[in-house]
Formats: sequence, C-alpha cells, structure tokens
Amino acid sequence: MIKMFNEICDEPNVLRGIEAVNDNTLESIAKKIGELGITHVIFSGRGTSDHAGIYGQYLFQIFCGMSTGLATPSAISLYGAKNCFKNCLVIAISQSGFAADALEVIKTAKKSGAVTVTITNDLSSPLAQQADYCLYCAAGPEISVAATKTFTSELALVYLLAMRISGKKDHGKLIMVADAVEKIISEKGKIIKETAEKYLNTTEGFVLSRGIMYPVALETALKIQETCYIKMKGYAVSDFYHGPIAQIESDIATIVYVASGAAEQDSADAVDRLISIGNRPLVVTDNPKFKRKYNEVLVLPDCGDEFLKPLVFASFAQLLALNLCISRGGNPDSPRNLKKVTVTK
Repeated sequence: MIKMFNEICDEPNVLRGIEAVNDNTLESIAKKIGELGITHVIFSGRGTSDHAGIYGQYLFQIFCGMSTGLATPSAISLYGAKNCFKNCLVIAISQSGFAADALEVIKTAKKSGAVTVTITNDLSSPLAQQADYCLYCAAGPEISVAATKTFTSELALVYLLAMRISGKKDHGKLIMVADAVEKIISEKGKIIKETAEKYLNTTEGFVLSRGIMYPVALETALKIQETCYIKMKGYAVSDFYHGPIAQIESDIATIVYVASGAAEQDSADAVDRLISIGNRPLVVTDNPKFKRKYNEVLVLPDCGDEFLKPLVFASFAQLLALNLCISRGGNPDSPRNLKKVTVTK
C-alpha cells in the first residue's frame, strides 16, 4: 500500500476537524493581536512550509490589511543577526517542528517583543514548545517523505488565523473544501492517472499561476521534483514573462492553474501565450468554460471560496506527482537522497 496515497486520502477528514481543534488558540491569538495593534507579519519556513507562508502573505494582506514578509533565517542562524521583531507577529511553519533555523527566528523574535506562533504537526516539538502559541495540524502521523496532508493543514491554519484576526470565522467553508478534495480523490483519480502518463518521458517543465494560486505552482513543482526527479520550476505568470518564457519550446511540459477569481484572466492569457508559441499546456481549472476553449483541460470541483481554492488544487498536485512517480517506476514514499525531517541551520 502506498503511504503517500493514504495520507492524501486523510486530507478531507483533517480539514473537517482542524478549526474545532484550534478554535481557542485562534481566538487567543486574534485577541492578542488586536490588543497590541500589530500590523506586520513575518513568516518563516522551508520547502513546503515556505510555500504555506507565501500563501499566508497574500491572505494577511488581503484580509487583515497587514504588511507581510518572509524571514531570512540564515541571517540569524549563520550570521548572528540581532533582528528586531518588535510589534510583529512572527509565524514559524514546520510540519515536524524541528526546523532549527526557524527555531532561531522564533527565539530572536521573542527576545525583541514579538508575538510568536508555530504551525506544526508535533505538539511536543521544539518549535511548539518555544512559541507563545501553537496551532496544531492534527493530521496524524505522516510517514511518506513528501508532505501532503500536513501541507493542506498548514494552509488551512494560515487561512483560519487570517480570517480570525480580520474578525471573521470560517462558517463551514473548510467543509466545502474537504468535499471538493474527496471528489478529486474518488472521481478524478482515473483522469489524473491518464494525465500523468502523458508526462511519462518528461525531463523538464514549468508550473504557472498567478496571485493566490502562486504558492501552489511552487508546491506542484516541488512535489514533482522530489518524487519524479523531473526538473520542474514554478512561477507566477507575471514573473515568467520576465525571462523564463524564453526557454519554452513545443516539447517543454507546462501546467497552468486557471482558478476562477481575480487572477483567472491573467492565467488564461498565459495559456494563450504558450499556445501562440507552439506549446501545448495542460490547463487545470475549476471553470468548465475552458473545456470549450482549450484542448488539454482538467476541471476540478469548485469549493466556492476563491481564497481556499489553493487547498483543492494542492490535492490535485499531490495526486499528479504520485501517479507520475508510479508511472515512471518510482516509489513516492521514499524519494532518493531525502529524509522525512530535514533540519537546516
């Protein structure tokens, strides 16, 4: 039995229960932020968790009107920088909770008076113990090396925290996301497998998106890199035009996320641009109208909330990487040269 697939299948239940598990902590953090008048947020994470932080940057700016940034952990852990995080909310994201450099960011932030939060799947981890508040992924053991259910739970917690700080509650929207992910697993499995087989001999490619979907492009590329050993790179289409598009040829694999919402037209324009130069992109969308416009289209369920769609598309990306890895004769649970917990300093 493939552990990575089992862990993807856990995602709907994790998403359905995650707000209840963290309700009191979310409320306490939001109250503290309101009392202190904090208007700046710093995220710290590596790999998958960094992508969750980039997602958080969008949400905290859009929902809360807060300025955001990504920490530079090595400035502290390698160069001994004494950063001042006064009047900041500092959020360290690590599924294991053992990220040594993120821990140094949290320690430095606490010393300079920041409110510190950890998002992790291990309540006994150093990060969970060090931060002022810990938001718990509650995803259960994740054994497969590639992060799946811990990534979507990290995204969910970032979303819930941004909502709560902005004065809103989820009102069951994560249930709709869970339902959509369940549909992808049960109804789209055969199509995703067939799609993966089309990329069997791919050696390089790009994953493109825009806005709130950008972190999912990064995560998709990472999942394909680590499970399939394919040279994939994720870009926002706005950055892709500034150089990388020069690498496009007819046989270069391209995946474009065209989620309905503010960035839909920009993403569709990128599809048109790729087609105009002889490329055949795969369009992944939740808007069925694109089935009539493009040849290579995969339609995902619409979860209803533009800002939660990254969770749905992330689950698709995980299943795509899983099936592509298996089609190429690989083992998605044990990619070469990788361990489940990667500790960087």
